[in-house]
Amino acid sequence: MPIKPWQFAKTRLGLRTGARVALARALGHDLLAALAASRSVGRIVIVTAELDVDVETLSRPVTVLRDRPLLAGDMLNPAVVQARCWISAAHGSDTPAVVVPSDIAALTPGCLDEVLATMGRWERAFVTDVCGSGTTLASARRVGDLVPAHGVDSAARYESMGYVHVAEADIRCRLDVDRIDDLVVAMELGTGARVRATVAEHRISLETRDRSSRLPAGVT
Repeated sequence: MPIKPWQFAKTRLGLRTGARVALARALGHDLLAALAASRSVGRIVIVTAELDVDVETLSRPVTVLRDRPLLAGDMLNPAVVQARCWISAAHGSDTPAVVVPSDIAALTPGCLDEVLATMGRWERAFVTDVCGSGTTLASARRVGDLVPAHGVDSAARYESMGYVHVAEADIRCRLDVDRIDDLVVAMELGTGARVRATVAEHRISLETRDRSSRLPAGVT
């Protein structure tokens, strides 16, 4: 799980700095709680330069790999490579692994268990975002085979690299929060307690402008 320092995260939300940083922190911590509650997750590996990441209360083993700030356009993929190298050295290259971005706000433990069971049918698999061109989850049965390709139009890259597209994944596994419209949909689907509390505390407006553009066909 790569985590960009909170102060640099979620800039496209258009929120004032205090609310944006608080929301980024809430998104990350809610997702960590969901991962820790998943039956399919044995260890959580975080790659980050952020010091304010609370892992003490999580019910799963956690390893935090310190990294320089994820500021450049393509720092997520090097962060995944760093995690891959650590997992291979510590647990062997045959260990299964999945990349989980820190902003999948509506992800639940049950939803994650279900999609990981499906992804595990193939050597390497990926889940697109709700737009269909980006990627949320990417997995490999052997972490040594996990070659990250996140970024703009990443779905096409993953497919060209031989990853299997898991088209039936629940929308809660596909909705990453980049804009306020995404947050609105995530709140309707159900977010974690920290996100809900942060939205209320900072009085973040949930007035949506273009909700339908982030939903797949058939979802209203």
